[in-house]
Amino acid sequence: MVNLTNEKKLLAVLLVFNCTLSFAQTIKTDILVVGGSASGTAAAIQGARSKLKTMLVEQGPWLGGSMTAGGMSIVEGNRNLPTGIWGEFRRRVRDFYSKTPGYDTAYNATLRFEPYTGAAILKK
Repeated sequence: MVNLTNEKKLLAVLLVFNCTLSFAQTIKTDILVVGGSASGTAAAIQGARSKLKTMLVEQGPWLGGSMTAGGMSIVEGNRNLPTGIWGEFRRRVRDFYSKTPGYDTAYNATLRFEPYTGAAILKK
């Protein structure tokens, strides 16, 4: 009986030790962005490009928030912002669809893209 009690104690100590190892993790970062919406992703991109250690935390597997949540994303606003992260995103979407028949890649065209394409561009 004494051995069984000692084995239980040892098992309990090992279990507690194992839990503390898997739970205790410290991550040091300069910028923490909570939420992978279009704005959150843009903030994380800018932070990383500014050479700051940046972490983006999103509860789901998808970036872009409501901008990339529909069956077909259509963004009519912000056509006159040719620079910055938004301008780069628009350019990459137009480049991606440049060989797609019937897709308007003109500078002032309404931006249309499949959600997974927008999310993949943001992730890259």
